[in-house]
Amino acid sequence: MKILCKFTKLGYLKFISHLDLVDLFQRTLFQNKIDVKFSEGFNPHPRMSIAYPLPLGIESKSEYMEIYLNSKIDLDEFIKIMNEKLPSGIKILEAKYDDDESISNKVKSVVYAYKLLRTFYEKNADIDIASEIDKINAMDVLEIERRRKKGKKKIFVKENAKDYLNKLVLKDDVIYAYIKMSEKGSLKPALIFDIITDYTELQMDELDIDLERVALYQDEEGEKELFI
Repeated sequence: MKILCKFTKLGYLKFISHLDLVDLFQRTLFQNKIDVKFSEGFNPHPRMSIAYPLPLGIESKSEYMEIYLNSKIDLDEFIKIMNEKLPSGIKILEAKYDDDESISNKVKSVVYAYKLLRTFYEKNADIDIASEIDKINAMDVLEIERRRKKGKKKIFVKENAKDYLNKLVLKDDVIYAYIKMSEKGSLKPALIFDIITDYTELQMDELDIDLERVALYQDEEGEKELFI
């Protein structure tokens, strides 16, 4: 049996690595004597996974993890005892039993929120931000260059970001980037900076925004949330 959890990664803990985060959850599970299922083989380890690890330095209120158990536990009690021992910033919001396919196979898109700070508006005081964002949505080709593995080497290749970028949405003081996930890959949130600065009149760097991952979705349009 498997528990699907939704949790936060906020504050200074946005700088904790994926491996350290997994280790944190494993230690918390052991401290609470949760009957976790272990893998088989020479080096058994707890069967759990976090869907699409969050890039370092980015906050999220909608991270997802699956944990395999040998026996059932009351979910309200599970959330309570886990949160009592987890550090501030890491908090389980919801949990449910879910025996469907692996969580990673369900994810079809991700949405990042780029909250525009005062410095952004100062740099772009005379520019119609909405019109510039519309330019990107209207384009069929957004050429980007990134490193890909070819055999044992890594080479730079040119790709069309529109294969992965579904749309940008400006709402209030936030630009939302709807990004597709596929077997070919996806877009790192930092690439959105490059796309905006290369294809619009806008000036933007990492100091001009607060970046958060909004959620993972089961559809490419970003309408069907993973945890429903």
